Amino acid sequence: MMRQSKIGKKSKAFTLIEISVVILIIGILLAGTFIGTRLIAKSRLAAAESLARSSPVPGIKDNMLWLETSLSASIDSSQASDGAAVTS
Repeated sequence: MMRQSKIGKKSKAFTLIEISVVILIIGILLAGTFIGTRLIAKSRLAAAESLARSSPVPGIKDNMLWLETSLSASIDSSQASDGAAVTS
């Protein structure tokens, strides 16, 4: 049996530049996704703050309790951890 020569065949492989470009593109896509999720969270918080500021709740007669948690001025920094007692 005779073996066929590999002279006529070309093997194809990715170059280092092509692999680097693909990794760069994937990194950019992942970074964009993470930045987008943070931007959405910040916009939701801004919407909640806007609703809290314009809320008619403080003007309701005989209102006994209103817990507002979206405004940064409403949260005491010493009580900003999970499980901490709310005292004010």
